[in-house]
This record gives sequence, structure tokens and C-alpha cells, in this order.
Amino acid sequence: MADSPKHSDRRPNDSRIIYEPVVWLGMRVDVPADWAMVRHSTKLAGGRLVWMDRRHQRMQLSWRACPSQPDADQALADYRGMDLSRDEQARFEALEGYGNWRGLRTLGERNLTRATSYLAATGRWVEMVMEWPDGWDATTERAVLESFALENGDAGPRHWRAFGMEMTVGAEWELLRVDARPADVSWMFSQHRRELIVRKMGMLDTWYDRNTRRFVRRQLPESVIDFKPAVMRGHEALLGESDEPMARIKRWMGQGRIRQDWVWHCESSDALWQVTVLHPRGGVIEACEARVDCCGLGKRE
Repeated sequence: MADSPKHSDRRPNDSRIIYEPVVWLGMRVDVPADWAMVRHSTKLAGGRLVWMDRRHQRMQLSWRACPSQPDADQALADYRGMDLSRDEQARFEALEGYGNWRGLRTLGERNLTRATSYLAATGRWVEMVMEWPDGWDATTERAVLESFALENGDAGPRHWRAFGMEMTVGAEWELLRVDARPADVSWMFSQHRRELIVRKMGMLDTWYDRNTRRFVRRQLPESVIDFKPAVMRGHEALLGESDEPMARIKRWMGQGRIRQDWVWHCESSDALWQVTVLHPRGGVIEACEARVDCCGLGKRE
């Protein structure tokens, strides 16, 4: 039987916590809005996401490809041994009532929730670790674990939501990285010789003069750009088509690509959005390669 935690190990329930969904590589989880993602991996074979609040690391979600279900009992025994090596007085509670999650709580000098689950549909072993620097928070623990779900497995269009952005792209596009800077976030995808970039820029009053053509020309000062009107998510947009800037010798060798930029201002999010696609000449490209939900997240950055 697990040792009973002391009162100081627990934190009063707080129903005022606001949670934000994160959707990543087909996995969805709700996390407190004041936890910021500070590390992210992009490979299905294995990786992790890490969140912090203003002072501490709060959660890590990790995954790895596993053709068969690992030994969960051994994993829990390893967790217990790891925590006892750091704190001989640590106490433990079994994690119960969370569906397929198996895990334990560690209570002592360091309060943790460790949980594991095997996703048979995708052959992934998932581990979640939550840290409680101010005492175990039952409300947040339950909200996070119960929110975890799979979206579309590993097939079909892939839904992404993080860093104040939400979009759906074809499963053939591989996420390379996300550059998340204050009020300027870019997601970069690739597919063979094609590239897809989705960018959101905020704080418009400090830099944007509402001249979209000028904005695009500043990015491509040496290019001849053919501008056309377009519509993105119900907004008036500008489509700029040009040759990808590159050395002339590469263009002569047939390595040149076409660049297309869809740019629009979304009043709901008060942000300038840009979808850039680079593809070989003769390739077919459509704006729907990236279905961007620019309005749904409001003005959160």
C-alpha cells in the first residue's frame, strides 16, 4: 500500500486554471496556459516536449517507437528506484483512475507525477512527467492526463497547435523545426524539394505600415514579384509569385524553384500571417497545402 502523503504535499484544487490544447505529431494534450513550451522534437521515432512556468520545469512528454508493449511494471520500478536514489525519504502513491495510464506519484523533497501509456494504434510508448514545486496539484494532474488523446493516428492530414498557432497540413509534410520568438513564430516543413513555411507576426503597431506589397518586397529585394489578389480563411490576401533567390549557375542547372507567398492581416488575432511555399518548376501547388486557423486563437501570442 502506498504511503499517505502529508498535507503539505498537496495543493488546494483550483478551478480557475485555464488550459491550452497542444497538438503535436498526432498527440493532443491540454496544459495550463502559463506553462510555455521550451523544447520540442519533430521526429515520430522518438522525442520530447518540455514545458516551464516562470520559475520551474513543469512537464515533459516523451515518446519513442515501440513495436510491442514494454514492461510497465519494470518502468515503474525504475522510476521508484530513481527517485529513492535522490530522496531516501520519498513516499509513493499508485496512479489510478486514468484509463490506460500507469504511473506513480513521488512525494517528498521533489513532488512528481510519472505516467506511461502504450499507444498500440501507432506503436508508440509515451511517458509523461509533471513536477509540482508548490505541492501536488490533483486538478491539473487529472486535467492533463485525461485530456491526452490521439488525432488521426499517423495517417491523413496532420493537425498542429502550439506556440499560439493552429494549422492542418498533409501528412507528407515533415516538420523540420519551429522558430518561436516573441511575436514572431515560424513553422518550417519539407517534402523532398518542396518547402512550406507558416509564419505569424504580432505587435503590428510597432513595425507594420499596412503595406503588404512592401512587406513582401523587403523579403525579396532582388526578385521580380508577380502580385495577385487572393483569399485566405475568409480574409483578403496578397499572393506573390517569384523565382527563389539563388546563384545563377544553380538556376541554369535546373535547380531553381518557384516561390509563392500568401500574406494577410487577421483582425481577430491582430497578426500578419504568411504562408510560403517553394517548389520545383512545373510542380502544382495550392494554398490549401496549409489550412491555417488564424482567427481561432484570438490575440494570444
